[in-house]
Amino acid sequence: MTMRPDQLEAIARVALAHDMDPTSWDGAPPWRRAAMTAVALAAIGASGLSRADHAVSAWLLSMTTSGWKWGPSFDERERAHPDIVTYNGGLPRKETARWNALVDAVRVEAKAIGLWVTE
Repeated sequence: MTMRPDQLEAIARVALAHDMDPTSWDGAPPWRRAAMTAVALAAIGASGLSRADHAVSAWLLSMTTSGWKWGPSFDERERAHPDIVTYNGGLPRKETARWNALVDAVRVEAKAIGLWVTE
């Protein structure tokens, strides 16, 4: 089954709404939408790694390939973010819980709109 653009946007909106710093989809800058779209796709296709690890890896890849780098504080103009770090899995418990909640919300929405979700 092919995912329609409206279905992809629907699950990406859920990811953004459950992000640590939620904002409206319409008010989100393009880089943020792209990162949450990558997270949403990772959430419905996650297997092998823990779902939280899979989503974090997708977020990091999206951010770094679009020019973001580590910085001591968030700076959109400089494209710096304090969470862009080398990641080898194993999030702290609090972060794992936060990412798992985001992934679970995306997966519920994906199933509700008829998308196939990896179990």
